[in-house]
Amino acid sequence: MPPQHPRLHACHAATTDYRCQFPSPCTESGRCTDQDTAGRISLEERGADSANGKDEMWWPSSVFNGGPVVLSGPVSEFIEKGGVASAQVSVGGRGAVIDALRLSRRIGVVYNVAVVLFPVGVFAVRGVTRKLKRWRKAREKKKRQRRESLVEASGGVADASSMSGESSSGSVHVSGDVDVADESKPFLADDSNRKTAWYTLLGRRLRALLVYQRPKDGRGRVVPPNGILLANAGYFFVTVFLAVYGIYVGCAEDAGLSSELKEFLLADRFGLLFTANQPLNYLLAAKTSPVKTLTGWSYEQYLVFHMAVSSTCFFMAILHVGWTYRVFRLFLAPTGRSYLSIFLRRDMLAGAIAFLSFTLFNITSQDSVRAKRYEFFLATHIGFSALAMCALYFHSPSAKPYVVTSLAIWAIDRLVHRAWRKRRHATARIHAVDESSVMVSVQDFRAGRKLTWDPGSHVFLTVPGWSKLQAHPFTILCPPPGYDLDPRSTVGGDKEMVMVVRRLEGFTADFHAMAEREVTIDVIIDGGYGNDYARDALRECERCVFVAGGSGIAACWPLMCEVVRRQMDRKSKGKGCGVTKVVLLWVVQYEHHLKWLEMDLHQLERVKRGLLPAGMEVEVRSFTTKGPNGKRPDLEEEIRSVVGVDESGRTGVVVCGPDAMVRAVRTTGYNLLWEGRDVEIVTEKFSW
Repeated sequence: MPPQHPRLHACHAATTDYRCQFPSPCTESGRCTDQDTAGRISLEERGADSANGKDEMWWPSSVFNGGPVVLSGPVSEFIEKGGVASAQVSVGGRGAVIDALRLSRRIGVVYNVAVVLFPVGVFAVRGVTRKLKRWRKAREKKKRQRRESLVEASGGVADASSMSGESSSGSVHVSGDVDVADESKPFLADDSNRKTAWYTLLGRRLRALLVYQRPKDGRGRVVPPNGILLANAGYFFVTVFLAVYGIYVGCAEDAGLSSELKEFLLADRFGLLFTANQPLNYLLAAKTSPVKTLTGWSYEQYLVFHMAVSSTCFFMAILHVGWTYRVFRLFLAPTGRSYLSIFLRRDMLAGAIAFLSFTLFNITSQDSVRAKRYEFFLATHIGFSALAMCALYFHSPSAKPYVVTSLAIWAIDRLVHRAWRKRRHATARIHAVDESSVMVSVQDFRAGRKLTWDPGSHVFLTVPGWSKLQAHPFTILCPPPGYDLDPRSTVGGDKEMVMVVRRLEGFTADFHAMAEREVTIDVIIDGGYGNDYARDALRECERCVFVAGGSGIAACWPLMCEVVRRQMDRKSKGKGCGVTKVVLLWVVQYEHHLKWLEMDLHQLERVKRGLLPAGMEVEVRSFTTKGPNGKRPDLEEEIRSVVGVDESGRTGVVVCGPDAMVRAVRTTGYNLLWEGRDVEIVTEKFSW
């Protein structure tokens, strides 16, 4: 047995055999003083734990374990070094430690309450914003109608004057919006010549700064746009602030916390923030999360924020491990106790397993692994996550509520919602379109239930004959019934679900080999999944541009069809066009890739010949980058040709394709917004 630390006996003499059941009543002010804790903390000889005869408790936060706690000899040295030599000290480290630990637990609870309230608050703000937009649009529509009626009235007076051959002295009722005293102004104001107000220009330039996307970093990684970077940075700094609050920030000077005690509390706080963030992490990972519906975030924003939360959690885990070792060096090493003896404890081994699992989890979640080895990524993502959460449950009692909450979120998402609503068994016909792509036509949905989806949705495809555990994501190429170009189709009708699978490696390579001859297979469809971010944005636009790179057409084409179909329905109801111009810019490597939409493009030509309202233009511009005449288009020039010189009306731009294409479109949006044009950039990028 190593020699006892010389100052340990003095502490034992004054504080022997005190036990605690936490939490317990403190002073009326809510602060635990040393007199309050004197009857609740036991400082005993190392190895003399009265509960089981073992050195069971070495970590001071064990006062939160929920049962009678006996602090062992090393902890008595820890508290004694913190400035508490006896139970009679009025302002000492023990009460301050317990106060700080209680604050940490309250931070964890309040943090998760805020996580729940945040999307609800965003949903309320979105509702108010939508009402303001509708009110403003209705007001502008009334003004426009008054001006049009004024033009008609003035035209009637002019006709009457010309027919009679003499000038008319009669008066015409003029709307209050027109200044009749100023004859130098045109009778009907030209909206395109109106100068943008300074506050509108300022708002658009702020949006431009948020839209701008920097080039790839030194390691070749894609950098998110400034708006997402700013949101992620805000979340990170809030987490860092919570880590030091009550320890180095917002802590009274006479709180009784020495610098060494603060090191211990910091280690505990890092671990708490790691566990407290797990419910949010799992909520963002859920495919049917209500956060998407409440906030209205695009899939890109949602995915990047999920990755930011995971990275912050891993950062907190690294700090927790590092500061735990520092606490050992400060408080336990002087007692002669080895780190190995502590590391071999069950709770410490569980913490080591959790940390190792999260480390491997983050390594296998890199973009390069996800793009090239999706099956491996998916298996490790789920496996390491489950192992880490199980180990975390046994590592610390204070982590158990957060682990249980996280697993409950996972269970509700996977076992209840998906099994009840989303999964369908069906028959699929597959055939290879060319050497790099496979066309999948899903039909004959069983169990008597139709599968519905929205434009731009994606599904998870499983081939039971190969593996029931592998689910691969693919975007649906065809628009759903009621949103396509067939005027006879209705929402909820029957229609084949068509997808294009690009040949890469692993599953898609095997899939392409099987589809070289047209075959019919049994599949399981899980979906569709997605959100209405792009659709809502396009409803507010007078001009729409869709930029697709290769198979990115699967996200753009259904959204474009919905815009066109909405205008077709307006004409059938006798209404004018709400969208004046729709342009698709489709960039492919080879010309034969255009066969993916050969029949649909023919149908679009038929629609353009008589089913569109007057004044609406629809155009498809295709570009091939390889081959005898291959070249890359100037996307900024193409988009500017659609926006034109007219500063009135909003232009919506949806882009789905390679990272370089997305950044080029974002840069164009930045330039147009900085000039004062009203442009909305929407990026569709799928990754899981």
